[in-house]
Amino acid sequence: MSELDIPRSTFYKWYAYYLDNGYDGLIDQLGGEKTPAVGFASGIERIILNLKRQNMAVPATAAPRFFVACLGETAALAAFKLTAELRRASIF
Repeated sequence: MSELDIPRSTFYKWYAYYLDNGYDGLIDQLGGEKTPAVGFASGIERIILNLKRQNMAVPATAAPRFFVACLGETAALAAFKLTAELRRASIF
């Protein structure tokens, strides 16, 4: 549980709910609307560690050229528009 940063009691509550209902209903259990769901999770760090343990090549990734940060709703909208323009221009 410590790796997930979730209290043990919370995890077991969700897990018990999952055993009874599957993934469906977990969203509304957390306060959202009732939503049909399917689940999958994978940590990229663990995948990379396992690739290295098996002496498999880990693909290199390029460092990001830009980092767009914002504070507040007005700035978030401007940041969204900026990143959309950068992607359209194949810059980002």
